[in-house]
Amino acid sequence: MAANLHFCVTSIMHRCFGVLADTEETLFSYLFTILMMVHISYLYVLYIMLLVKLLDCFVAVSQSLVGV
Repeated sequence: MAANLHFCVTSIMHRCFGVLADTEETLFSYLFTILMMVHISYLYVLYIMLLVKLLDCFVAVSQSLVGV
């Protein structure tokens, strides 16, 4: 999916700004890769927070069932 998005964005950049130089395209590729890594890291953080919240709820329910 990221490769398709990268291809779409680069093709739009090519159409809007003409043929980009190799250095600019490489720089754009690096920036896009960093952006995707930050986005994926953010999703992992949200996923871990959700798991912690579910674990907290599970502990609360089990304690109420046991009667602690």
